Parts: sequence; structure tokens; C-alpha cells
Amino acid sequence: MAAALLIIKLDLQPELDMEQVCIPLLLQDKVSLVEAYVADYPGLQRVLLQLLDSWAIRWPTLQTSKEFCPNVVNQRLVASIKYLLYKRFMERSMSEENWSEHIEAVVGYNPQLRLQFVTLLARYTDIDTVARWALRLNVPREKLAYHVAERLKQLEKVKAISLENHFVEESIEEIQNKKKLYYQLPIPTEYIHFLDHLDQLKSCAARVLQAGGILGIDMEWRPTFGVLTRSRVSLIQIAMKDCVYLLDLPQLVNQSESECRRSELTQFIQTLFTDQTITKLGYATTGDLRTLSIAYPMLKDVVQPTAGVLDLLNVHKELQKMPCRRQDKSRGVEVLMSEDGVNSGNSHGEKGLSLLVQCVLGKSLDKTEQLSNWEKRPLRPQQVIYAASDAYCLLDVYDALRWDPQRFGLSCSFEEFFMFKMEKKARGMKEKKNKSSPTLPFQCAQTPQPNSLKTSSYPPLSPSEFNVVCDNMLQGLGRYLRCLGVDVKILENDDDHRKAAENHTLKSKRCTSASYDGSVVSIVATQHQGPGFNSSLG
Repeated sequence: MAAALLIIKLDLQPELDMEQVCIPLLLQDKVSLVEAYVADYPGLQRVLLQLLDSWAIRWPTLQTSKEFCPNVVNQRLVASIKYLLYKRFMERSMSEENWSEHIEAVVGYNPQLRLQFVTLLARYTDIDTVARWALRLNVPREKLAYHVAERLKQLEKVKAISLENHFVEESIEEIQNKKKLYYQLPIPTEYIHFLDHLDQLKSCAARVLQAGGILGIDMEWRPTFGVLTRSRVSLIQIAMKDCVYLLDLPQLVNQSESECRRSELTQFIQTLFTDQTITKLGYATTGDLRTLSIAYPMLKDVVQPTAGVLDLLNVHKELQKMPCRRQDKSRGVEVLMSEDGVNSGNSHGEKGLSLLVQCVLGKSLDKTEQLSNWEKRPLRPQQVIYAASDAYCLLDVYDALRWDPQRFGLSCSFEEFFMFKMEKKARGMKEKKNKSSPTLPFQCAQTPQPNSLKTSSYPPLSPSEFNVVCDNMLQGLGRYLRCLGVDVKILENDDDHRKAAENHTLKSKRCTSASYDGSVVSIVATQHQGPGFNSSLG
């Protein structure tokens, strides 16, 4: 470790073998030192990534790519396949169409991944389904298990229909059951408008950006399943009482940049989120806006200052603190809330917005399309209905809470409750700002602040004029100081620490003693000419 520190100080990394220096550090789990070693050298970073990739290890703070780390990327893709298989066959929380789209996107044209998927699929379903997927992905027969290969041979002979046309449609009974169990969009589907051209924004803005309006806003993006890609908002849903607008954001952004019409889109988004006269309802809105600004830098400054946004996540947290039993006579359902705020009738493990909708409206959201591929166009009808419902349900929840707040445990009107929470939050932030800086967790109570320390009248000394005594728990510090030219003595377990420090002090003008008692690190610097300097830093 001392050698690595010296190499970094002397800037000798290009002259030495990176593996000889870094492998011992990796085996000792000296991650920060390895990062410092390659920090200023992209070439060494690539060599390090390739070395780790050969071990199938991903470095958390270095950018991983398919070019330099094919093994790590492949490992994460296999993990994504396993997750999708679990969601489809164990949880049964994804529709077959939705699941199939994701599988095709994950395996891509990689023959190895396609074979691994078909092999894993055999653990969950029947041989016919496995054979159809093998046919669909063009997996060579000679690489399949014998019984799968034989079934595939039969399918090829009869020119079996591929899995693309083998989806099982929902029966009328299943559709009726879903209507009984899940929240239903109360407006006809023809009132859902899909916007993928900037010219369509004008008519949308004329209706949406009206003072006094109340909107439900949500966003959707394609899940990454741990794959090394960044999430990108694909859809912004804006719900009004009589219609829902679905904004195809990637298409609108591309068009605005190619046709030099960026201001049209940014002005619409900015007005939407900053107009105080328009009430915007959302759920976990902060996370949505953060994802939006990261995915589209052109919108970063547009969505930072928000106004008129009511995040129902904060309301949900407050409702969970209020145990009560509520009966909705209009729907003939009863919602039982336990003391910890979890719906005791929540047999499906609802959470987030779906749980809030269930608590307030008596029915949860159908989340089978939640993990859809929102990048693919055109959207399937089920995706369109799901996206519209996710935004529209916010309006219904808001109306229910505002109409009868006492039924849900709110002692005042919904608007008063919201204003009270906002005032309380602002007051808390002001008090926090006025508070003095708190004591650091490792700072002793007797420790003087830097501005209260007496400045020594003596001139500063060079490192060679210092003698430092280190406890054996601070060997790393001692070695680092040695690299700077400081005379360092590292004590052993059986050394008398105080006596060793005193003896070492007599050899120099100034001595620094460092020790560690398991929770506090203290460094004492003393000067032995005149009144001098004496302080303890924790």
C-alpha cells in the first residue's frame, strides 16, 4: 500500500505494470486506493475494467460498457432474464405480450443469451412453449436438450405458428373479474389523445394550461431490469375530467431539435409545472421530475422550480398514520386500515399509488402493464388504458379526499390540510437554516472550534521537522505521512503509548501523537519551545 501511495505521489503509473500494483490492493479490498491509482489515466481504467471483467466483477464507480466488459454485461442480462421469468411465472404480474416484448429486448441478437433464456424457460413451463420460443429465436437444434429438440423438429415439419400469434386472449369472465377487482377508467377510450407531433401541443395547451384547472400528471419509462442503460421518460400523462393526453416525449423532443422548435416544447413543460394557478396532482412527483431532467438535459432548468404541485405521496403518508375503518356505501366495499397503516385486506400486496387508490376508492390499480416496454411504438391498447388510468385516478382520489376528509381521518378540509403541511414544512426549513451547525458525530464536546484555536507565533515547519507517533490502528495514516517526509513511529500492541510518545517528543521541536480507542480518533500536536501550541482534534 505504501508503494502505491508513493507511485501516485510521484506520478509513475504509466511507467509500471498496473496489474502488479493493483491486484494485491484489490485482494486487500483497498478500493479507494485503486481508484486513486487509475483516476487520471483512461487507458489504465480500461485495462482495469478488462481485468475485472475477466473475473466477472463490475466496478461500481467506473463506466461499464459492452466493449470493455462483455462478461459483466452478459451476467447482468442473465439476471434480468431470471427476474422476468419470476415476474411472469411465479408472481404472474405481467401479461404475456408485455413479458414477451421485454424478453426479446433483453436477449436481442445474442445467440448465447437466447440459448440461456430457452434453457431457463424449461424450468417454468411446458415443452411446447419452450420449443416455440426456440423456434421464434432461431436457437440451433443441436444446442437444445434432446426432448426440446425433438419437439422443435415436429413444429418445423408442420410449420407451426410462432409464439407471436400464440398469445392467449383474456376470456370474458377474466375481463369481468378485473372490472370487479381493479379501478376502471371512467371515460371512454376515444377521449384518450396520443400526442406525437408539436402541432398537436397547441390544442392541448389551450385546454390544459387554464387558470384554476386541476390536472392529474404521471410519467412512464421503460424499466431497465438492472441492464446498464439509463431510464428515459417515454410518456407524460396529463388527465382532465373529460379527457387524457398522452405525450410521446421522445418523439416530441426529437422533432423539436430537428426542426429548431425547442422553445415550443420547453415553454409548454415549463408553464405546466410552474404555473401556480394550475393544480397538478402527482404521486412521488419529485422522482418523476428528477428522471425527466436527467434523461433530457434541455428540460433540466425548465422543471427545477415547480409551483402548484400537490404530491399525494405526502397525503398517503399522513393517512397511514391514522388507523380507521371506513365503509364506502356507494361501492359496497369496506376498507380496513391497521395501526401500521397497511390495508389488512391487501391480499395482493399493493403498494404505492395502487395502495392509496385502494384505501380511498376501494379498488386497487391493475399493475400488469406497469413494467411495459414504453419505448415501443405503437403502444398496445392495454398500455394506453393503463397509462391513462394511472393519471386519471389521481383526480378521483383528490375529489374523494376533498369531498369528505373526516371519513379518512383528516380533521380539516383537504385544502386546509395541504396548506398546513406546506406552512409547517417551510417553517421547519427556516428553523433548520437558523440553527447553528451541529456537533460532528466523531467530535469531542471539549474540542474547540477552528476559529477559537490560538494561532502559534512560530513560523510553519516543514514535514521533515515533525515526528509523529501512531497507534497500530492508524498504520495507513502513518504510511501516508511517511510518503510526505514525516518521521513516523507506529506503535505495537504491547508498547506503552504514553511513554513512547513522551520519549519520541524529546527528539524534536514538535511532536504529533495519534491514537484510536475504537470510536474516536484524537491527534495531539505539541511544541516544546515557549507557550506554543497545544490542541486536540477529534
